[in-house]
Amino acid sequence: MDTKRCKLFLTVVETGSMAGAAAKTGYTPSGIVRAVKALEGDLGFSLLYRNTRGIELTEEGKLVFSTFWRLLEHTN
Repeated sequence: MDTKRCKLFLTVVETGSMAGAAAKTGYTPSGIVRAVKALEGDLGFSLLYRNTRGIELTEEGKLVFSTFWRLLEHTN
């Protein structure tokens, strides 16, 4: 699993939107969407609900978010 995708996922959740994550990371919004979709493909389930107001975590996304956050805080 690509840690860059995991970090981008965390940034999406922290900013509340794909566009916000793109602005913070220097990626394009479509690049963020592709990275999150690829991560979801790697994991085999959806992490986010996307709507016009931004994003919302799925139940699986909530579990993955806390796990990734704990793991990646020790790698920085």
